[in-house]
Amino acid sequence: VKLAIRIEANSVNLRQFTRDIVKLVEEQTGFSVQVLEDSKLPTMATVRIARGNLPAHIITIKPVPGEQPDYLIAYQCGFILRHFANPPQLRFEVGSTQQGRDEAQKAVMAPGGPAQRYHLNSVQASQLQAQLLGGLIIHLRSAPIGMRVGQWIRQEYPEFDELQRAQVLRELAQNREVLRREIKEMTPEQVYRPTLAINAAFAFFWTKQYGDPDLQAGFQSGRSERDGHALLNIWQETSAEPEYDRVLVDAWARKLDLADWYEWAPYQPPA
Repeated sequence: VKLAIRIEANSVNLRQFTRDIVKLVEEQTGFSVQVLEDSKLPTMATVRIARGNLPAHIITIKPVPGEQPDYLIAYQCGFILRHFANPPQLRFEVGSTQQGRDEAQKAVMAPGGPAQRYHLNSVQASQLQAQLLGGLIIHLRSAPIGMRVGQWIRQEYPEFDELQRAQVLRELAQNREVLRREIKEMTPEQVYRPTLAINAAFAFFWTKQYGDPDLQAGFQSGRSERDGHALLNIWQETSAEPEYDRVLVDAWARKLDLADWYEWAPYQPPA
């Protein structure tokens, strides 16, 4: 992992409107933004909001040769802005519960489950359980809020249109990977079904945004279609104000039978 992009007024790496968003984050939160590059990152980008002994917001991106990181940076900045738009007492972080860890372990170790099917030892099974649970909770939180951020950028920063559409298409292609037979076979149903539903909701959202029915390919039948539309309906019926982000995630969790798998903890700002 290395520092890839310096965020400063005369930076030549980023477009002006990207630097404007970064400046907005720094002004509204009181903490600087650092951008790191990690070619091994499993997703396109992540953000660690300043907390505890971390005195800066850290955005990590997976570099794509020949492609600009502006949209990825702006998108992650959107999560920071929504977090800090709430008063301090309404700022929360999400983590797994003991019940969630137990359920994930049960799913991995079940007869015919991944541990048995792939002859995993106890360490490997534990690693898979943590990976599946952590990934699902992050997906549950980031997808619906990310749709808010995506809509905000689309409405307020039309300069990002081309970069945004390219990134959306990449994410849709990644999400369709879950439909592959080998992925389905190695993923417990308790994790696979909600993941598929969230991916379907994401696809239906961008289908409506762009008016392009081809974007929902792969999610137009069966339970994933029903669940995806149900999640999108919840998203549309919930206030878009940042203070309702937790309400939105909780509503999705109830629909997906995941309400007991995670919990909210008060955000601890840097000392």
